[in-house]
Amino acid sequence: MKKEGILMRNKRIPALLMIVALAISLMAACGSEPAPPAQDPPPPAETTGDDPAPANEPDPPAADEDITLEFIHIWPEHQATMEESVKYIEDTYGFNINLHVVPWNEITQTIQVALTGGDMYDVFFMWGGQSGGYVASDALLNLQPYFDADPSWESSFLSPTVLVDNAYVVNGDIYGIPFRGTGSFMIYNKGLFNEMGYTVPKTQEDLEVLMEQMVADDVVPIATPGTPHADKVEYVRRCIADYLFLDAGIISSPGHLDATLLEYNGLRGESAEITRNWFNKGFFGDPKSVLGVEREEAQTLFFMGRSGMLWCNNNELPDLRALEAEFGVEIDAFQWPAPANASVTIGYAGMNDGFGAWSGTAYPDAAADLLKGLTSMPVQAMWGDRAFSIMPLGGINYADPLQARWADEVANMTRFVISAQYNMGTQDNDVADYFGDFLITPSMTGADYEDMFKQIREASIANAD
Repeated sequence: MKKEGILMRNKRIPALLMIVALAISLMAACGSEPAPPAQDPPPPAETTGDDPAPANEPDPPAADEDITLEFIHIWPEHQATMEESVKYIEDTYGFNINLHVVPWNEITQTIQVALTGGDMYDVFFMWGGQSGGYVASDALLNLQPYFDADPSWESSFLSPTVLVDNAYVVNGDIYGIPFRGTGSFMIYNKGLFNEMGYTVPKTQEDLEVLMEQMVADDVVPIATPGTPHADKVEYVRRCIADYLFLDAGIISSPGHLDATLLEYNGLRGESAEITRNWFNKGFFGDPKSVLGVEREEAQTLFFMGRSGMLWCNNNELPDLRALEAEFGVEIDAFQWPAPANASVTIGYAGMNDGFGAWSGTAYPDAAADLLKGLTSMPVQAMWGDRAFSIMPLGGINYADPLQARWADEVANMTRFVISAQYNMGTQDNDVADYFGDFLITPSMTGADYEDMFKQIREASIANAD
């Protein structure tokens, strides 16, 4: 089928059979959150690319055959930018692309249904930490032959370890590409901090003391979205847990990093208890309403001066800059601080928003070229400018100083990326939903939480067998 222009179809598929899926990585839990695009720059200049043919893959189509790829991403708020990116790739490589989009919190179920239903996308969004599970399901095209045929592709990334560090390499071969970097940062109101005499916390203990003081001053410490899936509050628990795991020597163990380690000797439950204590103290806002707070509501609370800090994703920067100008609030940011006794500071961002190609695509060469086009300088620079993204390609110049600082921090931070070697389905959402129940149910203990986590993970492992 030859496409006339760009067809955009919004596929919102309900939850169905959970046969094939995998873990959203540690950084995915913070998922990519919507933010409107900035003013579009002029169209990028055209370039050309190679079209290598890997071994042991389907034969390429005949020369006179029209190629149309089905391509899905997770940024409705950046649809215009993606459409222009797709147009550039079509013009460069000479094939057609049908463009689909679903919100970030629907993508895993959408791919699960597509894989089981046979109506699969040729190129699809995935988090880097999902690579291992998709490879275990034989769902990903091995891209290593294409990287071998064009060494300049891999060397174009900002560091030689980007693909490995963000879990796109499985069993020594490349199975996906990073497209943009995301992560969680703590935004703070500089004017309010100066007025109230608050100091940017250097340790997690400092942060807790600061939050206690803010509550006493009738200031919400951290404006925190509580929906969907209680994910931002649950991510606070993950930050606390990571340092407990670090202190116990667990965080870098193979079983932790491939999501098979089930026993944490109560540490996961301890992190849940600590977070609930903070929740009940009002550190995230009114405990009666936090779990219903949308991202935009948390932003408004912060910019109205009712909250000192905002726990957010760097993808929100376009929104934050617009609100900063509207409300006359000057912002700055810091990473989640480590406990005083921590050996390293763990970063909560990375090049985890990426894409892979379906192993069953009829057009593997074209699918690889689509991925190459997404990581080309014209497309990467466009997304850096319009979407305030942190890009995995080297040589990107960022006009916004906070974006530039985040990009530098992401490139150099210490991270422990979980890449499950089996399909985990909706485990992360299930755990976060259960954690929401835990927060508002006083009778539940940390042991209850840890036991439920083990049950959910064991079910994921069993379903993957």
